[in-house]
Amino acid sequence: MIRKITDYKGLKDIGVYIEDTRNEYIQVFDVPNIIGEGKHSFLIDVNPGTLEKDTQLLVELLDVNGDPIYTEVPKYREGRLRRVSIFVYDDTINGVANLTIVGVAKNVPNDWIKTYNVRYTTNIVINKPLRNTSAIRFYNDPTMEISEKRVTYLSRSFVDGETTNIISGSKLDGL
Repeated sequence: MIRKITDYKGLKDIGVYIEDTRNEYIQVFDVPNIIGEGKHSFLIDVNPGTLEKDTQLLVELLDVNGDPIYTEVPKYREGRLRRVSIFVYDDTINGVANLTIVGVAKNVPNDWIKTYNVRYTTNIVINKPLRNTSAIRFYNDPTMEISEKRVTYLSRSFVDGETTNIISGSKLDGL
């Protein structure tokens, strides 16, 4: 797997007006409880009418030491939902990781307008030896290309007295 990295954002420590503990603002689905090494994902959406229009949600997953674990939000959608990918590498620390998502809620006091003011958090256990059973998803239809390679092969043997000599070789056309 190609290694991807991310910078620390500190989302778990920013001041917010609302701690969303019941998916009232930021809706999160299919969050795995325990994940092993490899690529995993979960779904995210917003409860209609609760966040400012065009709010960009920020996502951060921190390992047990507080170091960021790479996440990305591909352009791929599942209906209204977005899939968020998590990448666990061989040097990721085992333990309880903290997932934090922040957004900008509507109908908040003036001090909180147009600032990240709502936060959703949950924990995910990282256990690298665990077998990765996450579904494999293709964001585009898979394609395959097939081509023919002509191969010439020579094999001759002859007897010279008591010794048998074998000459063999091969050649790929066009190379």
